[in-house]
Amino acid sequence: FNVFFGKLKNAPMISECPINVECRLVRTVELLHGEVFIGEIVGVYMEDKYLTDAKPDMRKINPLIFEQGLSNYWKLGEHIGRIGNVGKNYKPHQK
Repeated sequence: FNVFFGKLKNAPMISECPINVECRLVRTVELLHGEVFIGEIVGVYMEDKYLTDAKPDMRKINPLIFEQGLSNYWKLGEHIGRIGNVGKNYKPHQK
């Protein structure tokens, strides 16, 4: 994949992603088993082909969403599978 940089100049973003949200680290909160990072959004980058009436169109973006608490993967309105099970039936494309 290709990377680009926005306003911060030190936060690489992936050109091929439909949306890139550039954040500045505001605070790190230490937890018992990890950390939570609090950020401030400083830039949002998106190609026009993902917009409808100058607003993000989730149907065009077609996001893959991970549900942390229950370890599920979702598409808009559709459950895809659970972590660890999704790749079991994966078959590479034949050339």
